[in-house]
Amino acid sequence: MRNASWWVGGTLAVLAVIVLLSSGPAAAPFGTSSAPGNARQASGLPGGASAAPRPHVVTHPSPIPVASAHTGLAHPLTHWWFGGYYGGATLSPTQAKMTLTIPDAVPASSEFYYVLLSTWDNAGSYDQVGISNDYGTWGWTWSYTSACAGSYTYTPNQLALQRGTTYTFTMTIASGNVTFTVAKGATVVGTIVGNSGGTSFTMSGFYTCATGGTYYDYTDYEEIYATTQSFPSFNFVFNQNVVTNGSVTNWSSFGSGAPSGILTAVRANTVRVENQGFTMRFMGAPDRVTLPAATIAYHTNVSLTWWFNAGNITLSATGVPSGMSVGFGTSGAAPPFTSNVTLRFSSVHAGTYYLSIKATGAGGVYTYLTLKVKLL
Repeated sequence: MRNASWWVGGTLAVLAVIVLLSSGPAAAPFGTSSAPGNARQASGLPGGASAAPRPHVVTHPSPIPVASAHTGLAHPLTHWWFGGYYGGATLSPTQAKMTLTIPDAVPASSEFYYVLLSTWDNAGSYDQVGISNDYGTWGWTWSYTSACAGSYTYTPNQLALQRGTTYTFTMTIASGNVTFTVAKGATVVGTIVGNSGGTSFTMSGFYTCATGGTYYDYTDYEEIYATTQSFPSFNFVFNQNVVTNGSVTNWSSFGSGAPSGILTAVRANTVRVENQGFTMRFMGAPDRVTLPAATIAYHTNVSLTWWFNAGNITLSATGVPSGMSVGFGTSGAAPPFTSNVTLRFSSVHAGTYYLSIKATGAGGVYTYLTLKVKLL
């Protein structure tokens, strides 16, 4: 794993939800999730006795063992992790938070992974908050556990989040309860309270359970179960890591089983997981547009930026209906560059179309944006 240096930014909203939850026993650490808005307690029966079935098996986010030869907690599915862990002096805060921007793209329905802020608390609960790609939905996720993560209470997709939007994710602990929140700016759009039994977080590089086993402790990372590429099509930036004591620096890279080619870049209190060597965004125009029936052409722009050198970038489009064509002013060049994207219409039926603007780098790795076009 390599480290690098750099920087970043992002923004929108959702709806509010307040639910009071308490942990309960579980026979095995996996199962299918409930519908968004309902908590899951991991069960030996996939989905649990009363859980609504889902088309895919998902699991809770797991503690990450420090050593590969580890006899502690079991991990029910084959998966891998990559990100940054805190390496400074031990902290005992009652709050931890960070901001994260959702990719401006419709996530693939065949993918499942988490992007999380995680830490243990002084009751031995593994507490986590962040996002998931839950088989085609960007979702707000949270999790807490019994002592040493013997059982889990979690939801992989509590609340659907809007693509291209920046949210703040916070965990606050007091009097045995962990409060998980997600906010857009100063507006809280979701709150969950769970009883972990803890009164403060225990933040250091590593945490040793009372029952044995050493795990990474305070971390910003991605946990991958299924992707269309070897790793996600997007970079993830954990901005403004802050705890009760103030801004958190002293981050280092870690990973377990991750494919080669990924980087963790750290700078001050920000951790960036670089799945792609480049990033792309819309410039000066929205990612959705409504056009009158007589439209002949529509123009927008995308901007390509290096994160680390990935060679020339080729632009293409998928999801283009019959009677529409897409052209690019610049393609096959090395970033940074801005390319004009031109949509031309000849005989397209009225309707709503989702176009993927795809940027492909060396070795076929790619990222993409989603342009929603409504033709009247």
